[in-house]
Amino acid sequence: MPSSNLQKIYGKNYFFSGKAWADGYDDYAKRSAIKKHPWGFMVKRIIDEKQQGSILDIGCALGYFLSFFPEGFEKHGADVSEFAIETAKRNFPATKFAVSDISEAQPFKKQFDVITAFDVLEHVLNLRSALRNIHSMLKDDGLLVVAVPIASRMHHLLAFLGHSFLTTMDSHLTLTTAKAWRNIILPEFFTIVEDFPTTWAGKHYPTLDLFQVFFLRKK
Repeated sequence: MPSSNLQKIYGKNYFFSGKAWADGYDDYAKRSAIKKHPWGFMVKRIIDEKQQGSILDIGCALGYFLSFFPEGFEKHGADVSEFAIETAKRNFPATKFAVSDISEAQPFKKQFDVITAFDVLEHVLNLRSALRNIHSMLKDDGLLVVAVPIASRMHHLLAFLGHSFLTTMDSHLTLTTAKAWRNIILPEFFTIVEDFPTTWAGKHYPTLDLFQVFFLRKK
């Protein structure tokens, strides 16, 4: 079970702070529709690779991303936040949820066809342990999709202006480049099939990279 300190950090105020650029979200409920969710555009891309099977969303928050997948998927969600999981269970009773810190333990004792982790790995206390646990939960022919904020020119500019969530959010523990994720961190456990930058919600503007998305297979 995640520590009480983590529960304080990722409590209700983290998801509903009412403040933009705070250590959390102003109103996470705004993400409940696929067109308004910043990672909603990834659903079609994932289904193009895997049309059905078991899916685990790590850092699932209130469960909205999983709700965008059709019934052919056996849906599981895990999050460090008790508040988030309690809310997700009420909203989506057919989905299996667990309170879990991925850097400490595997939330479900099974392997998955698809694992997603959007805006998660930069938060974990022990990144190598988290990747090892994810590796163990992914099937040999499974698909892992990861998105992380990256130290880019755009973030450096926003940081100078005091508006970069990469640096203003205290819960961001791993602050590095797309190249470091691609060449050093992820290849220890996974093979990178594809990666690409994105600015926000599937839109990409040259030189305005905020996130890097990785499609990975198990080594």
